[in-house]
Amino acid sequence: PRPRMRHVARCADHDSGTAFPYYVKDGEEDTDGDLVEDNWETNNFGMPAAEVSAIADPDDDGIPNYMEFAFFTDPLSPNAAPPAVSVDEGSHPVLTYQRHITAPNYYNFDIETSMNGDHWERLSNLETLTIRPIGALAESIVTRCLVDTHQLGLSFYRIRVTPRS
Repeated sequence: PRPRMRHVARCADHDSGTAFPYYVKDGEEDTDGDLVEDNWETNNFGMPAAEVSAIADPDDDGIPNYMEFAFFTDPLSPNAAPPAVSVDEGSHPVLTYQRHITAPNYYNFDIETSMNGDHWERLSNLETLTIRPIGALAESIVTRCLVDTHQLGLSFYRIRVTPRS
C-alpha cells in the first residue's frame, strides 16, 4: 500500500511548463517544490534543499538531479548503472532497475519501446515480478513485458520518468 499523501503545491513540468498537483508522503518534505526530497538534497550536497537545482547535473553524466533521485544514483559520480534488459526463457523482455523508495510518490515510471530510437511507445502489457528493498531508501524493480521479442522485433527500451499528476 502507498503511504498517505498530502497535497502541498502546484508545480510546473520541467519540459513543458504544464502545471500539475504535487503530493508528498506524510513525514517527507520537499519545501522547495522541485520534486526531490529535501533530505536527499541535503545529504548529497551538504546544503539546504532550496540551493540545489533539480535540473542541474553536477557530475556531467547527462542525468539531472531529479533523475538521480528517482533512480537512487549518486548525483556526484558519473557511474550510474543503467537499467538492465534481459530476455527470459519465454522470450519476454525483462527490465531491472532501482529507484528511491519514495520516488513513486513523485513520478510515474513508464517502460517504453522503440524500433529505431526515434519514435517511442509506452508498453502496457507489463508484469512486475519483484520489488525488493535495497537498504532503507531504495528498491529493485524487475518487470517483464508479456509480449515476446518475436512479436516486438528488435527493440530499444527505456524507462520514462514523468511527474505524477
